[in-house]
Amino acid sequence: MPLQTVANRIADLMQAEGITHLFSLPDVLHGRIQHALVQRGIPLIANHHECAGGHMAEAYSLLTGQTTAVGAARGPGVYNYYPAVANAWSEGRPVLFIGPEKSREVRSIAGRKSFQYVNAAEVLRSITKYSNVVEHPELVDAVFHEAFRQMYIGDMGPAYIGIPFDLLRRNEEYEFGPILTPEQYRPATFLGPGTKEQLDLAKAAIMSARRPVLLAGSGVYQSGMQDQFREFAEELAAPVLLTHGGQGLLPDTHPLVFEYNIGEGLEFSRNADLVIAIGTSIGDKIDNGGATPIAARPALEHAWGNAGQQRWIHIERDPENLGRNKIVEFPIFGDARQTLQELYGVRPNSTEWNAEYISVRKSKMSAAYAKLWEEAPDVVPMHPGRVMAEIQKSIPADSILSCGGGSFGLWAMRYRHHSIAGHMKSQKAGSTSAGMAYALAAGLKLRGTGKFSINIGGDGSFQFYLAEIETAVRYKLPTIFVVGYDQGWGDEVAANLAQYGDTHEVDHEYVRLDKVAEAMGAHGEYVATLADIAPAMQRALASNKPAVIQVVIDRDLNAFGLPDRSVLSGGRDWDHVIGGLGAPGLDPFSAH
Repeated sequence: MPLQTVANRIADLMQAEGITHLFSLPDVLHGRIQHALVQRGIPLIANHHECAGGHMAEAYSLLTGQTTAVGAARGPGVYNYYPAVANAWSEGRPVLFIGPEKSREVRSIAGRKSFQYVNAAEVLRSITKYSNVVEHPELVDAVFHEAFRQMYIGDMGPAYIGIPFDLLRRNEEYEFGPILTPEQYRPATFLGPGTKEQLDLAKAAIMSARRPVLLAGSGVYQSGMQDQFREFAEELAAPVLLTHGGQGLLPDTHPLVFEYNIGEGLEFSRNADLVIAIGTSIGDKIDNGGATPIAARPALEHAWGNAGQQRWIHIERDPENLGRNKIVEFPIFGDARQTLQELYGVRPNSTEWNAEYISVRKSKMSAAYAKLWEEAPDVVPMHPGRVMAEIQKSIPADSILSCGGGSFGLWAMRYRHHSIAGHMKSQKAGSTSAGMAYALAAGLKLRGTGKFSINIGGDGSFQFYLAEIETAVRYKLPTIFVVGYDQGWGDEVAANLAQYGDTHEVDHEYVRLDKVAEAMGAHGEYVATLADIAPAMQRALASNKPAVIQVVIDRDLNAFGLPDRSVLSGGRDWDHVIGGLGAPGLDPFSAH
């Protein structure tokens, strides 16, 4: 067998796994891995902050269904991506985090407070599927193969591999065996469609159902089966509910899509006699399918039908998740893509929810949004909901939309009703700062296609990684950031006042973010009136640059005025906003 350095061998192993990019700052300690990857056509994507690179990698994995990789410098560089590891763990993304470790000789010396050294493998063990250090050259293959294997067994998730830099910097070459394929070193991760018995029971349940509903989550994205999911949903012709992480699998405007726990979507979830769940753990954001009533959120207690009257099919790749959050009548342990192939074409023999019935309810839902937009006033500073209504008119339907954190991000989600198919948001971990990095990942995926990545969020979360605007410019990422500007932490204002009647450090100095963007080489727009939104969007789309559109919104409305879900169910309840932290009597549809 030919001889190789450790760095070259690691590059070959990463290439065999299908990794196409390394998200990492340039670093001399693992620079030889970076160089070896570039020689193999795997480019380095160098962010300004390791955590932004980590978030970008997990979002790229979600968009492509691929394993992704993140690197960092020894010590502080690795510490910086810890939050991204936690987010990838919570979201279930197969991301490999690598980090140089101190040399084996130094790590073996008894002592404390060693320069740029904390036992990262031990620290990260609780938020990774696998965490280890390559102690000897002959163990490189075994450690990397085990990391990739564990990342895909059951619930997917990240892994950490530490590599002593003495292994990387020396020129010694070693004899390694042949490069294996993923099918060889992690065969158990390539699942079939479930057993014949499971499939037969599921088919019988679908055929006998009179009111079926399809529930889908982010696992459909991670499996790269959006097109197949659309075909299955349209063939089944049943109402579709999407979890928070599944938003955008089908457009909001698709005739079968309804919103969970709102209006007609609530009617369907409560009255369905069969729920087909795919790509979701049936977690707490959808009330565990009704299995765990939460007293503090009474609206969710009745989002699903009664046990015994409503049956569930749950398609899941991790057998430990079956029955964990909700006991289901028809569990299927298997690959979602292959399972849908087996179930494709199976339809209810007779249904109460025919095409006409579903169409009438979709019309009611669309009318509720139209009224919501129409009643939002044209005021200065701008109404956050009206801003979102206007922005939607200029977003190309083939864009990928991501949401940042803060109040404006919540307004964007409440007022969004668009033909875009492709949304991303950190859901389970709720990482406020991930939105910008998610948008950059979408821009990387869409680069050269003529399509756009659109990010909508507040100014507080946007400024976490403001330097990454230069990253977008350097890599020519077609990304537009729409920043709702209320000059502070709008999401904290209502919470602080509700908790102790005062606010502390929620307001920022006035910053022209559009000018900051221009200084970094991006396109900048400053918008103060509704009439200027569409022209600003058009200029940004035509600029052939990453762009920042700073839209000035009303601070009090942004903090207090987000309407309750009931506005889309035919009623108004302005005293109840997200979290119950609103200012009584503040009507978000009137100027003040």
